[in-house]
Amino acid sequence: MRTTPPDDERFLRQDVEELTRLLRSDPALEGLRAALRGRGFEPDQLRLAGFLEDEEENEYGAFVTAAGEVFEYERRTAFSAPPAFTSLVLVHDIQDLVDHRYPAVRVALEMCRGAS
Repeated sequence: MRTTPPDDERFLRQDVEELTRLLRSDPALEGLRAALRGRGFEPDQLRLAGFLEDEEENEYGAFVTAAGEVFEYERRTAFSAPPAFTSLVLVHDIQDLVDHRYPAVRVALEMCRGAS
């Protein structure tokens, strides 16, 4: 098992806290909130653990539910695109996701477990 230095741990925690705050309240993320609600998720019950955008108006990310489930998603963010996911996958290999795409997922999981 890989350990994270304390400074990295703090940075990842701050990242999850900031992304989660944005998910819950930033007007720019209303499309993501609508997509989540459309799939039965309540944004106020999630932790956003990764968020990326590209120049082709695609958005990628990962979130953790209060129950400790991890989902990876993709969606179009073009003005004409509906607020829906092009891909939404329940992640089973969390370590691969942490190691290769979204290291903050591990911290988000710990935060969810600590909140229960």
